[in-house]
Amino acid sequence: MNFFLYGKSVWGHKVTEIDVRALKRANLILNTLLKIGEIVSIILAVSLVLTIFVLVTNTNYEDVVLYDGTNDVCVFSGMTNEVTHAYAK
Repeated sequence: MNFFLYGKSVWGHKVTEIDVRALKRANLILNTLLKIGEIVSIILAVSLVLTIFVLVTNTNYEDVVLYDGTNDVCVFSGMTNEVTHAYAK
């Protein structure tokens, strides 16, 4: 049963007056939270786009791992065009 439709509070007493100051304060708090949420979502979206852009443009997709079955593993770097000794097994 919804008490608010029948003009009663949750304690069963009739609502005789409405606290306008409390309603205005609650409305102000909700509007502030709404603005904060919008700003945070815009910042999150922009930072996500910038992060994806940086990762796509700065990632080197030309690194090659050279493993010929020996204990030495080498890596060819596409940025420097050099073969470096990565590690020994």
